[in-house]
Amino acid sequence: MSRLLEKTLIMLVGPSCIGKSTIMNEVVRLDERFSRVRSFTTRSPRTNDEPGHYFYLTADELEVKQANGEVISSVMFPTSGQTYGTLTSSYTSEYCLLDTLANSVEVYRNLPFANTIAVSVTTSAELWQKWFTGRYPKPSDEATKRLEEARLSINWSLKDTKTLWLVNRDSPKESATNLLQIIESGTATRDAAANVHAMLELIDRGMWT
Repeated sequence: MSRLLEKTLIMLVGPSCIGKSTIMNEVVRLDERFSRVRSFTTRSPRTNDEPGHYFYLTADELEVKQANGEVISSVMFPTSGQTYGTLTSSYTSEYCLLDTLANSVEVYRNLPFANTIAVSVTTSAELWQKWFTGRYPKPSDEATKRLEEARLSINWSLKDTKTLWLVNRDSPKESATNLLQIIESGTATRDAAANVHAMLELIDRGMWT
């Protein structure tokens, strides 16, 4: 745990297909002080998982790592029953970028980081629909779970008074630059409300309509 004391954790929260990984990769490219946190999960790999994003652990392997003191955080996600978290080897830079689940944020806030910043990523409902249906072109059990997670994420972000908002306007460099400014200043635009409410309406009426 002591290795966390001089690190800042930036947690990106948002629905699947909102562009979190693309933005984080661009931040790492722009500023060498940043790196991405590699998480673990007990779920099976998905065909659309980003290469190198996860350590895939069985429940038994996770139990061994917990016994050895290698687990920094561990949270079970309510819609899937799978466990996600991070290891002592996950944090490698002064500024650590983590794509995290909404119900994990408080766990990370209570860890001994020098600072933690939660940033909720949103976009227009039209762009999100385009990106989501590009990955999930028709309804499926997997897509339904991602939409359930999206609803949880959006509702959490609307209620959490500490979260800052980043609007992804489909320009990775612009979004990454805006994220760096948010981290530097501790403030962000508040023009996200219309976007997130429109996204909730999109989930309600159907992503593929």
